Amino acid sequence: MFSLMSSHQAMPQMRANAERALELDPSLPDGHALLGIVAALYEYDWTESAREFGIAMGREPVPPWVRNVYLIGQPLRDSPWWPALAQMMNLPQSELRNASS
Repeated sequence: MFSLMSSHQAMPQMRANAERALELDPSLPDGHALLGIVAALYEYDWTESAREFGIAMGREPVPPWVRNVYLIGQPLRDSPWWPALAQMMNLPQSELRNASS
């Protein structure tokens, strides 16, 4: 049976698991990708998300799921209408600057 948890429960747990994995293997693309997901979807820290995905994508072999998540998110973030989407999500002005750079 599946159980659902709120993002306030799931994302910190996801971050902790990714950090633990990176303690064991700092080059693990999966751990960096998970941190990138947390940064983007939970913390709205686009700069940190891009940094983590840059690390995840920087060493071959890149797991297929990491490549897929990266490729899905990249066009949205690079879109000229991203600032409008970010405003709709009620992001602080400082995050709007990060999102459009």
